[in-house]
Amino acid sequence: MQKAAGQPYNMTTKGHNSGIKRIQVQPNAITEINMGDRACIRDLAVQLKVSSSTANRMIKKGLIKPHTNPLHPALKEANLFQRFEWVLNLLMGDTPTTKRQYYPIYNFVHIDEKWFYLSKKSHRVYLERNVKGKYRAAKSSKFIPKVMFTAAVARPRFNADKECTFDGKIGIFPFTYQEPAEKASKYRAKGTIMTKIVESDNARTHIGQDDPEWQQAHQQGHFTFILVQQPPNSPDLNILDLGFFRSIQFLMHKKVPKDVDDMLEAVHHAYNELEPTTLGNVWLSYKYVMNEVLKVKGSNDYLVPHVNKKKLAAEGKLPIQVTAPMWVVHEA
Repeated sequence: MQKAAGQPYNMTTKGHNSGIKRIQVQPNAITEINMGDRACIRDLAVQLKVSSSTANRMIKKGLIKPHTNPLHPALKEANLFQRFEWVLNLLMGDTPTTKRQYYPIYNFVHIDEKWFYLSKKSHRVYLERNVKGKYRAAKSSKFIPKVMFTAAVARPRFNADKECTFDGKIGIFPFTYQEPAEKASKYRAKGTIMTKIVESDNARTHIGQDDPEWQQAHQQGHFTFILVQQPPNSPDLNILDLGFFRSIQFLMHKKVPKDVDDMLEAVHHAYNELEPTTLGNVWLSYKYVMNEVLKVKGSNDYLVPHVNKKKLAAEGKLPIQVTAPMWVVHEA
């Protein structure tokens, strides 16, 4: 009719509220749900009375946040004090006013041990549509071959041109030994060199500065090494547990080792391939973690801070030093 009358078209419509209505979830709806009933998307969707696809879209939009709840070491009052004191002693200065920044800790070496498993119970990969996944089997998932490694790392050093002058990687050492096979079998001939895993012998895992053997070796050339025990039950205050071991394990599993000898080689390759900047970022994260430990009075009930170090490094804004919160130092 508008065309016949020569009138301009009126494109407006009464359907202002047309389209799919957005499903709203009340702010406290998720918090009021029992923790066990929101462990997977399907259960959460049932409790919210929405479809699983709707719950998944809400996660992608950031309206619902996935969270992994790790089990932390239990800490006693003595542990809290030791952790708090450890962090305070790493701050430069003699008074609360001057204790603002941490020592550069370039002269620290962190040593720790960890079990490395030959394979993960579940290995996620991507396949083409019609390709079948590789069949994996073991006698028991409880007896996957494992080897303990001890690693020693320091903070990497870079010059003014951001060139690495010291990668911080001192060494990683497996608890294994080799000996010839005593008998022949269908797998090997007699005398074939075999790698054996060192079993626990209940020996002391830590020694002090006054240990007689250590006293004979702690001074080398112009260096003097002093053994300091870190606070117990505090993997978050050790560089290796904080992120370095995890990075090595990730690279090691990418090589898919088939036996213990392959695993030893894969771990050493992963250790050597890991970029010095990655290790340097872990040392930087260590200082941010110590800030959180100060804020919670030595507890481990905090969220690991993420400061987007890669972005800061690309912009040339990655700090070398980290400043401690003054109010916490004053309260101490």
